[in-house]
Amino acid sequence: MARNRKTAGAIIEKDGKFLLVKRNNTKTFEGYWGLPGGNLEEGENFEDAVKREIKEEVNLDFYPVPFRKYAEDFPQFSWKATAGFFFGKTNGNVKINGESSEFGWFLPREIKKMELAFNHKKIMEDFMEQKSKKILPKIFNSKILEARKISSDIKYIKFSVPGEFEFTPGQYLSVSRISDGKKLRTPYSIASSPGKGFAEFFIRIIDVGKASSYMGNLKKGDEIELFGPAGKFVIEESSKRKDLFFISNGTGITAFLSMISSVLEEGFGKKIILLAGFRNENEILCEKRLINLGKKFPNLE
Repeated sequence: MARNRKTAGAIIEKDGKFLLVKRNNTKTFEGYWGLPGGNLEEGENFEDAVKREIKEEVNLDFYPVPFRKYAEDFPQFSWKATAGFFFGKTNGNVKINGESSEFGWFLPREIKKMELAFNHKKIMEDFMEQKSKKILPKIFNSKILEARKISSDIKYIKFSVPGEFEFTPGQYLSVSRISDGKKLRTPYSIASSPGKGFAEFFIRIIDVGKASSYMGNLKKGDEIELFGPAGKFVIEESSKRKDLFFISNGTGITAFLSMISSVLEEGFGKKIILLAGFRNENEILCEKRLINLGKKFPNLE
């Protein structure tokens, strides 16, 4: 049985073309074109690994933005891996080492006709789709506009977003923090609907956990680093042709708040039923907001 490896790869774009390398001296996909990258070394995370690999393989300084993780399973090569892919800016001139026999810059339409190593063609298709919809994740700084406890362990946070910020209801943003010299990211569902000029979180603060402590200490005026939007937990267009039924528990309601508000504001006319559970009455989230939505849109129950 193949062991489950961890690998990191890069989507590098310049002037509308993408960097591919032809694989050399390898037991997997020898002679195939693919995205540059390689295996994680012991103790590395995906981000550190992709920066090292791109420097070693193509001589570029790479400034990675996380894109997506993929499961790779190719039994013909006894290959199984979790592959983390990144995109971002680079600095320097391409120079390949012995891991590749050549490199090239290719247009998306050229890549569509190529047979690439691993699932790199699928990765490029996903990337181009998100790019065309202008929903690629970004790293940006934000200012806390409001921060207050709304129950004994639930905190409401309202924060600024860039003017061009777009997301699909149901997606999340990750909050960055430094712990033991390393940057860590914790994801939180966006509770507000798009186009407001701000975004909102509802976060459960627990006694244990460094991320919870960090979020619990945030106050109005603080600045935070955010990454996103990301996530595929969204309403498919085909689902909008019928009634919608949502079931949540506790702060799990936050993604649904964004979805429900958004589809109602877009003119969704079919029935929406929300069944939300909370541990007690003091922890009910956004009761007034939902009541007001129900008054404005009678199809919400």
